[in-house]
Amino acid sequence: MNKALPPYNYHVAASNFCRPLSETAMRRSIFSGVVSVLGIVRSFHPAQADEYRQVVGVQCSGNGATIRFGWSNNEDPVRFNPLPSGFDRWLDVPIAQTGHCRLSNGQEVVARAGTDQPFAYGMGGDNPPEFFSLWIGGKKIVSRQIYKDGGASPKLFLSAVFVGTGSITSCRYDVKGKDDLAVMPPAIWYEAKRAADVPTRCETRKLDVSMLRADPKEAPAERATVGTISVADGDRTFCRQFIRPTAEYRAISAASYFNIGAPSTVSKEVLAFLQLHPDVPFADDGVGPGTSIMVEGGMYAVAQFDLFGDGHPAIVIRFSGDNHYFDGERFFIREGQVDHKDIAALIAANFEPDDAKGWRIIDGGATLYERKYHNSARYTHFALFRLGGKTYLLARPTNQELTPSAILYRVDRSGLSTTCTFQMNDENY
Repeated sequence: MNKALPPYNYHVAASNFCRPLSETAMRRSIFSGVVSVLGIVRSFHPAQADEYRQVVGVQCSGNGATIRFGWSNNEDPVRFNPLPSGFDRWLDVPIAQTGHCRLSNGQEVVARAGTDQPFAYGMGGDNPPEFFSLWIGGKKIVSRQIYKDGGASPKLFLSAVFVGTGSITSCRYDVKGKDDLAVMPPAIWYEAKRAADVPTRCETRKLDVSMLRADPKEAPAERATVGTISVADGDRTFCRQFIRPTAEYRAISAASYFNIGAPSTVSKEVLAFLQLHPDVPFADDGVGPGTSIMVEGGMYAVAQFDLFGDGHPAIVIRFSGDNHYFDGERFFIREGQVDHKDIAALIAANFEPDDAKGWRIIDGGATLYERKYHNSARYTHFALFRLGGKTYLLARPTNQELTPSAILYRVDRSGLSTTCTFQMNDENY
């Protein structure tokens, strides 16, 4: 009789994409893990509050290498998945948890783990797939191969990957027909002594490393830039003042900075503007004018200020959503009188532009992301602030892997004009 499996839930570990508090309040279920050379990309907790971490390690022996997948329970030593049958020669080879080891021919083996972007909605949205890439001698052998499925019903877990002379072998757990196990990481199988119920299947393909080209993104100069932010367009002196070292903000509220770029990139720099002492019309601290109010489908806030910088105050309503249909910000602007009936009409219309008669609207549809990717009107986030008598909008795509990573727009009566374009130098996979 099968032993009962303990329940578990995925742990909200840290915020990689830091947003103002009004947004953060709606993103409490998002996981954004910190990826290191260890390959630790996710934590999850059984009911007894033990903490498990997924881990990727490498082994080198002669001119062969093995990629191992395992887990750690709290602060206990890492336990890697047992080797499949026929690979016992790797039992006594040390596992490099740094993700680096060296072959007898002097070539370096590098394994790098990452995770796709999590979302606070959708079935299994907070459980994204996890992947790894592999280089030998600076040549990419594997790119973003999934080793653990995501979603509500994951079906793929790799046991180990073996690279030998002329071939590469991937071994996976066969969870077909075992739905009770398929939704759980291998760590839980072993805890419940159910691993024997899941057979391992291996597939081998030919591999000729000599025919591959060196990956230019693995050059030392390129590696040094990973995690830094580049100014792709705009006045460098003005734009660079918004780029700050991540270390300065680790102990500061997430509302004070924006960590841009792909979720698996460990940032060395962030975007921030509060150190410039701007005027922030919308109160994301939960008090005062501009405080957000929750409604069906999101939150809205109302503020009155000189949006266009020409001495004429305007009423500005910011609508923020965090759901599958609308994950971003939209601004409704009107000069003159606005009463409760006008706001109630917007609420009744779910802040849809087609029903917002008499309002000027700014959303992702006015940005480069719409022209480049389309369908960005509902999937662009903004931070609004005023500096030196001018109004700026910092735009960031909901899909964090889109480029550019962020755009700073100046707002005037003619619309949005690009002031700075920022690009995170993302991790190479």
